[in-house]
Amino acid sequence: MTGRAGILGAAFVLEHVPDLVRYGSKPLRERDRLPELLGSLRTYEEALAYPPHQVFIGNLRPEELWELPRPWWTCPGARPQDMSGNGASGARGPFGELMPQADYYRLLAEVDQFDLVRLGTEPDEGAGELALYDGGRIVGAFARAHEADEALQATVLLENLCCKASGVHALRSLLERTATDPESIEYVIGCGEEAVGDRYQRGGGAMGKAIAEAAGLTRASGSDVKAFCAAPVHALIMAGALVESGAYERVVVVAGGSLAKLGMKFQGALDHGVPVLEDVLAGMAVLVGPAGDSAPVLRLDAVGRHRI
Repeated sequence: MTGRAGILGAAFVLEHVPDLVRYGSKPLRERDRLPELLGSLRTYEEALAYPPHQVFIGNLRPEELWELPRPWWTCPGARPQDMSGNGASGARGPFGELMPQADYYRLLAEVDQFDLVRLGTEPDEGAGELALYDGGRIVGAFARAHEADEALQATVLLENLCCKASGVHALRSLLERTATDPESIEYVIGCGEEAVGDRYQRGGGAMGKAIAEAAGLTRASGSDVKAFCAAPVHALIMAGALVESGAYERVVVVAGGSLAKLGMKFQGALDHGVPVLEDVLAGMAVLVGPAGDSAPVLRLDAVGRHRI
């Protein structure tokens, strides 16, 4: 089937994971400031009330941010119950939802196929395990998969699995919101910033296929696209080209959040008395297929290039 490719649906989700911020790349390298960092993390209610988060999940329009007093993290008009549009808490919106940490840990354990997430277990630091915290309390452990392979150490695998879980959250939300049959999707393009693999194939894994499997896309194949934070743009162009060429009728572009970027600017936040705002992971999923008469069209004739 050939014709113009369009956007048939999209989902944008957040996962509030303040107790994983300590494992972000910058906090891991600046451990002497960990006590300060832990004292500047937001509660789930504060994350819900943050207006940019409500914009991301669709409960506010971006233009409405200009009308709200700053700083937004203390904005008195940013009460979640005022933003939901349906009398709910503001955790769900037209585009997606903001998941609390406890629910995310359960999702992390669900999509783990190798017994790495061990909720309710004390970590064995001597065996390279990481502690999983919730509100400062240890609630589990995260294990490494190999003693010597640096690509299979707990810190790296936690990054990988967090990206997978966030992507699964986004893809499941897309399927639910668009009432899409998972078996109708033929190809999945992963475009997150992780590099899954081992010592022999450090970036050779297919995160898109792993996310698709966990979301029940049993008839889909897939691959990954890497281009830093620009990868979703490349992936959408490729998805549109696959649909318009007739290679596949329905293609999903999906990405999970980057654990390494949690707390990336935490030092500046601490120095200026600002809460650590990089305490959420963000996932996205976009369904591309024949545009028909109503879907927004992907303008492949207008694709440009950032020249090498």
